[in-house]
Amino acid sequence: MIHHRDRPWTWRSYRALQIGLWFTLVFGPLFALDGIRNNQRDRPSLQWPKVPGTIFRSEWQYFSHHNKGVLVSYRYSVNGQHYLGTRVNLSDPFDCPMDGDVRGFVASHPLHSTVDVYYDPLHPGNSVLEPGADEARNATLIWAGSILFVCSFFLVCIVNRYLNKVVAWRKANPPKIPARPKHEEVTVLPNGFLSYEPASKQKLNCFATRDDLDQFIGHDGKALQRWSPDDRIIDAKGQEYRLVPNDRKTRYELEPTGETRSWEGLLDLAVADAELLRKDSNALRRRVTDVPVENRLPVLMKCVDEMAMGSRSGCIAVILFLLVFFLAVFFGGMWLFKMLGLASLPSDALACRA
Repeated sequence: MIHHRDRPWTWRSYRALQIGLWFTLVFGPLFALDGIRNNQRDRPSLQWPKVPGTIFRSEWQYFSHHNKGVLVSYRYSVNGQHYLGTRVNLSDPFDCPMDGDVRGFVASHPLHSTVDVYYDPLHPGNSVLEPGADEARNATLIWAGSILFVCSFFLVCIVNRYLNKVVAWRKANPPKIPARPKHEEVTVLPNGFLSYEPASKQKLNCFATRDDLDQFIGHDGKALQRWSPDDRIIDAKGQEYRLVPNDRKTRYELEPTGETRSWEGLLDLAVADAELLRKDSNALRRRVTDVPVENRLPVLMKCVDEMAMGSRSGCIAVILFLLVFFLAVFFGGMWLFKMLGLASLPSDALACRA
């Protein structure tokens, strides 16, 4: 039985899930193709000619905490031309011997010992000490990829058959989208104040109550903001006030200018601020003009207040993102540092070097 949720899936969602399931079938062939490609690349080295060479470096070390490899260098000559080789085989990027015995390889290839060097006749500088492919590893990739493909194919077919039924049922029974909650018809700040600061990029700011305004003009004994002589305070009726500092300059008093601001002029300033903050200015304009004239200025104050809260939330989100990004880079760098073997190696790695 399929239960409806707050946001139920449509039949298109299940179709997208089906497509995603079919894409999972590529992982098995990728594993198998990797094993086949490795064999095709490495098997021709079995036919390479060989010449004697001399070891002048042979030691092993940890390339990471889980991978050991050989650091080997040898000299050899082909047609009177001298070459330097550093590869043990073609199959392992860490130059681990095919039998996996790193310490045994170093013990059997001491300094100044003579070894057989197999080189590419077309490119004599390309050489190895162990020709051929890592047949065991490549066979594991091929078999694992094949088994994974077969199993996932049958699983996807079974799930796909079920999803086809779900899609058919969902087409016949569209999901019921829950009704959106009803909002208040008018959201206003009947006792709010606007500050108009012509010298700032963002011209308007909102104070929801007189107490909020008093905190900023200094009625707690200390002004939190230095106001310019051109700055103005506008109440919910449009009355304009200038800010006059007291004798001790510890707070500002509101002095009426005798002028009244219209909601049209303030709306134009609010729209300019919305565009500056990359907000939807058209939605702001519709929200103000869709209410009766007597409520337009209080509604405009509410819009300015919400716009300022959104910008502060955006700043907080950016700060949190930068903090998380820094932590991810720091710990990811430490992990990568250790995986590449650049951090301190285990104590036995230094003690067991050749």
